[in-house]
Amino acid sequence: MVLAQWHGADKWWLGEPSRDPVLSFRYIGGQFSIKLVHSTERIVKDPEAVSSEKIFKTRSFKTGTWNGFVIEAKWSYENDGYLNIWWNSKQVVQYKGPVGYNDDTGPHFQFGIYRDNTDKTNISFMKNILTGNHASDVGFIVDRVTGIKN
Repeated sequence: MVLAQWHGADKWWLGEPSRDPVLSFRYIGGQFSIKLVHSTERIVKDPEAVSSEKIFKTRSFKTGTWNGFVIEAKWSYENDGYLNIWWNSKQVVQYKGPVGYNDDTGPHFQFGIYRDNTDKTNISFMKNILTGNHASDVGFIVDRVTGIKN
């Protein structure tokens, strides 16, 4: 299931089919992973051919407790993009390279449980979701979760 995602704006009016999220947090079969997708194509014709990679995975993800994340990103389909991700005060991703699609605007954040058909009940709680253009916009969360002072 997908717990959170940063989704680009599909250009359906130009014939572009629905694409995978640029960045997604997934929990499948007891494994937590973070998936990154990127493409330089202006119009993605075949979403299955788009580059993607798991940039982090672990089986030690505890459910039933709070998990804190901070995401610092430069959304760019070129090599000047980057992602830094902290999980419970520990940096787990330090990535440099393309991050996202060749879109007019950066991705938007969506959260909730996106899952396949199942008879299981899943619950996810989110709190203190903050966004900003600078670390100081969310500084108190960055300080608490990463330990990094601005």
